[in-house]
Amino acid sequence: MQLAEMLERRSALIDKSGHFHCERMHKLTEFIDDAGEGNGHYQLYLKPELQRLNRFDLKYWPDIAGIVRSLGMEEVEITFADDATEAIINARRPSMTDFFRKLFDNINEQKTGNYYSLPRMFKLSDAALATIFNITRDLPPDELIDATYVKRTRHRLKEQGYSAVR
Repeated sequence: MQLAEMLERRSALIDKSGHFHCERMHKLTEFIDDAGEGNGHYQLYLKPELQRLNRFDLKYWPDIAGIVRSLGMEEVEITFADDATEAIINARRPSMTDFFRKLFDNINEQKTGNYYSLPRMFKLSDAALATIFNITRDLPPDELIDATYVKRTRHRLKEQGYSAVR
């Protein structure tokens, strides 16, 4: 909202005073072109279509401040992808068990047996899971976990009825 107000003040200053000039983009398509510069799909497919719209005078386009204001007023509701993520986020301090619960969920989701997925019988060793944990959490040497910890965690989750660890 502050950016929209600043853009509106800049436009008023430039448009009404006549004493100031500023090189700036005016049309929405100019901003989109600038943002899409490194996007090959945009360059190839969308840009030629949008260029045809440049024949319309500025009076037909929404002003940039209005677009920014609209973006600032957008209300977005963010929800959790699954119960494990919600539990991790809502926990006072995410535990290592929460990490493994989410890791097991993600691995389980990939075990579809399709050509580009994991085989249905895929299973990582406890040592491999400990290595993944230690690397992704960037733990210092004195806090590293081992395969024994993973084995206990896997067993505890099985006892709780957590199906993704089977």
